[in-house]
Amino acid sequence: MRQFNFTHVSSQTKSLFVVAAPLSLGLMSQNLMTVIDSLMISHLGLIALAAIGLGGFIILITNAMTVGFSTYVQRQTAYDLGTTLKQKKFTSLTIAILIAIVFLPAYSGLLYVYLPPALVDMHLNTQVTSAMIPYVELRLWAITLVGINFAFRGFFSATHYLKAYLLTTLIMHVANILFNYLFIFGNFGFPNLGLQGAALASLLATVIASACYFFILFKLKFYPGNIGINNIRESLSGILDVLIPYGLQQMFFVSGFAVTLWIIGLTGTENLAIAGLIFNVSLFFFLPAIGFGIATAGRISHDMGAANYKSIVEWAQLAGALVFVLFSLLSLPLIFFTENFLQLFLDEPQLVAIAVTPMKIAAILFGLEALSLLYLQIFFAMNKGAQISAISVSLQWLLFLPMLYFLVNHLTVTLDQIWLLLATFRIINILLYIKLWLKIKKVLTSKAAKYSI
Repeated sequence: MRQFNFTHVSSQTKSLFVVAAPLSLGLMSQNLMTVIDSLMISHLGLIALAAIGLGGFIILITNAMTVGFSTYVQRQTAYDLGTTLKQKKFTSLTIAILIAIVFLPAYSGLLYVYLPPALVDMHLNTQVTSAMIPYVELRLWAITLVGINFAFRGFFSATHYLKAYLLTTLIMHVANILFNYLFIFGNFGFPNLGLQGAALASLLATVIASACYFFILFKLKFYPGNIGINNIRESLSGILDVLIPYGLQQMFFVSGFAVTLWIIGLTGTENLAIAGLIFNVSLFFFLPAIGFGIATAGRISHDMGAANYKSIVEWAQLAGALVFVLFSLLSLPLIFFTENFLQLFLDEPQLVAIAVTPMKIAAILFGLEALSLLYLQIFFAMNKGAQISAISVSLQWLLFLPMLYFLVNHLTVTLDQIWLLLATFRIINILLYIKLWLKIKKVLTSKAAKYSI
């Protein structure tokens, strides 16, 4: 029987936390800003809360295609550091930034032209739509900088310059809070812009973050390396290999939230505002699992470069256990003090009563949702992006959303019933992820045994 090596596992756990904790705190602070935006906007009324709930997810959809910059830079830099190409550690970051500067402005411009008419065609409450469109339009101008910032995040993760990443993230979100205070309510003589003020605050904070990242990069004695047209062509191919499956997966995943909100919005503005609030709160609690996913993916990419298959399995299993336990524990306050929490955002007792059960169901799932995000990063590090995308997209778009649309349009369903249906499909999703991991684990274990002979 294989003995449990406590010292080895303790060392791995500490090593994982050293990398993951700053990333997770950065992600948590990022989503804390969304929650704070919702908290501040909620005082403007139910229309504004519904608009920022759905509008925020629309922005997440538009940014989804930029997330792949982080995954590519992190994976490629970690791989280079795991081989004999340490002198190329800045190369993938440099090329990713150049590609973002060339292509993302056009992407942003197309969205600015064609997205607002599409939002009108959603046929939601006209007041919600009118409030949401200016908010979305202003946030679209930040897409290029968001892509660049994602590239920096991947680089700092792979090279373990995590204090720089965390410090910049904190600066960005402190700035966001300050600008929110100034522009949402018009304090200290600034214009009272309401929901548009929240969008302007996010844009300005993103600009500040990008400036900080570039400053830190040059303090690190930045050297781009020998970048020629062949390097750019190869890197563009590599980025697209990650960007397309990962970006599409993220886009479909986040779009699923947005379409779910749209369908719920057909039942009334109250339900739309509550659902948007619950989704944003849920993301704040379990999205930081991506930090553990990025940290684990970095270790796995390094071990893949060194052909250390046994270590890949160990890192994945350790991270899975840690993430599930940690994020399940984080859900406990929301499960037991749900009403107290919701009263911070919702002034009317009847709205709190409607939101309590869906919020409890969402909180119970935090551990599984976090595990799902961890596996997503791990699978992409192993070049299994197409398989993982097929699983999540099929469940969400071919089964859950058509079923939800049918129920809302043909039956009278409550928000409680909608969340029970959502929970059922999320559980099925993570079970399929686990099944895929067990297959991959079997292959890796076989390779480890072969190379150890």
